[in-house]
Amino acid sequence: MIKLESAKKALKEYWDWNEYYWFPLVPTTRSDLIAFDCRKLEKNLPEEDFEKFLEGFFNGNEVYVFPEHDEAHIELCSEYGYWFSELCIAEENLRNVVYWSHEGTVTLGGIKLIEKFKASFPNYKDLICELGEKL
Repeated sequence: MIKLESAKKALKEYWDWNEYYWFPLVPTTRSDLIAFDCRKLEKNLPEEDFEKFLEGFFNGNEVYVFPEHDEAHIELCSEYGYWFSELCIAEENLRNVVYWSHEGTVTLGGIKLIEKFKASFPNYKDLICELGEKL
């Protein structure tokens, strides 16, 4: 539990996350972010492909999981699709993070994660939500 609390505190400081909402719903000082509209994702990218992308990126490693209403925990990165409500996951070093909002957005944070997504899905620009790119 101490590890999770330390990670949560560091995530807030490093990523400017307020524990509930994040980019694009609230302003942030970070510039290495890209947010997608879940409706656009569903129309243009099979959810299974997105899930496989995240699993591959995090390489089957454990991630910190910070849900809005449940206990924070650590688990293997798998089956994270499009529709979650205020959920944030991050790798152990906190350099790459994914945030889902109940407004239907998915935000990727971290240059490495974003560049890998862009390389994997060349049509990524069609999936970005309004005000969803800070690079």
